[in-house]
Amino acid sequence: MTIEVRCDGGAVDAVPAGELVDGDAGSVRPGEVVDVGGGHAALTHVPQRFQWVREGVKPVLEGPLTGTQPEHFTNVPPMSDTMRAVAHAPAPATLRLSVIVPATDQPPTLARCLEAIDGSSRVPHEVIVVEEPLRASPAAARNLGARQATGDVLVFVDSDVVVGHDALERVARTFEDSQLDAVFGAYDDEPAETSRVSSFRNLLHHHTHHRAAGPADTFWTGLGAVRRERFEEVGGFDEHRYRWPSIEDIDFGVRLRSAGGVIRLDPAIQGTHLKRWTIRSMIVTDFRHRGVPWVALQVRQRRVSSSLNLDLRNRLSALLTVGVVVALVARRVPVAVAAIVALVGINRRLYALAARRHGWSGAATGVGLHAVHHLTAVASVPVGIGAAIRAGDHRRAEHPAP
Repeated sequence: MTIEVRCDGGAVDAVPAGELVDGDAGSVRPGEVVDVGGGHAALTHVPQRFQWVREGVKPVLEGPLTGTQPEHFTNVPPMSDTMRAVAHAPAPATLRLSVIVPATDQPPTLARCLEAIDGSSRVPHEVIVVEEPLRASPAAARNLGARQATGDVLVFVDSDVVVGHDALERVARTFEDSQLDAVFGAYDDEPAETSRVSSFRNLLHHHTHHRAAGPADTFWTGLGAVRRERFEEVGGFDEHRYRWPSIEDIDFGVRLRSAGGVIRLDPAIQGTHLKRWTIRSMIVTDFRHRGVPWVALQVRQRRVSSSLNLDLRNRLSALLTVGVVVALVARRVPVAVAAIVALVGINRRLYALAARRHGWSGAATGVGLHAVHHLTAVASVPVGIGAAIRAGDHRRAEHPAP
């Protein structure tokens, strides 16, 4: 586990307050690893990017390091434990990436997530892991991380995502070569969980994002980045409305676009999803955490989105799925079969992707899971409209945050 100590160059006369590590005085050069232990340590030179590393414990940074001012830590490991000082050369480019990982739910995947970030081809300016306050919402955790960030671009990575080796490099190039305000990527087609529910759910996300590559009017924080000044102008994530994992990223993207921001979906920016899905978690997420609030958002905006899961293909798929159910209830088997054939036809690439992972039986399971996904989405429409009406959102159009 890691924490970064940032400095603006120059000398540091003493080790962080509380004698975090012991050892002989000396200097740490970029790329050099120094094992320390025994009396008081003094580092005569600290490069631009510096990390204290210890297995299983992450000291918590409590303020910036500037010049020769000492750093303060909490959650300091015992003095008897061995620490390592690891220095990295700063990235040659001037664009600084601040990677923010919300982890207030004590995710078991955090170590793998951070390991992938640490091994990226592009070394970020800083990695901010937000672990407190415990059980804070993702929106609140990301906002807290953003307030601590000092980079030019905020890169949000979920704690259950393993970023691709070149993902951060692609993010940096995107902002260096264009006037984009935000960009987000996609899951790859090799999900870590191999159960059919988990695999299909992650492949569905991968397929949806790849089909929607290009200009976007939404945002995704699984692996997404935004210029820090634009993030601050829009007001960050709405942590008051979204007090649990929900569509805070979609809401942010809508407000950014309403404020004139330019967003792109680049599926070449990829990460592997580590999440394990069950049918129950899929339905709960699609209904309570995604569908209902997404419908309510559209009521507030007084417009119907056509991005990602709400494009024409998905709407037709939902209509056909409802048609299958109605036809079966009415015992109109030929009509149901025709609707199923049409559903498979317009989603053949998705089901072919499932077949490559699990064979034709896996594809057939995918058709059923896809139908459950669409039926859940349809059920969320009246509930979402009702929620917006009860909140009074139908009487006023929502304006972007200042």
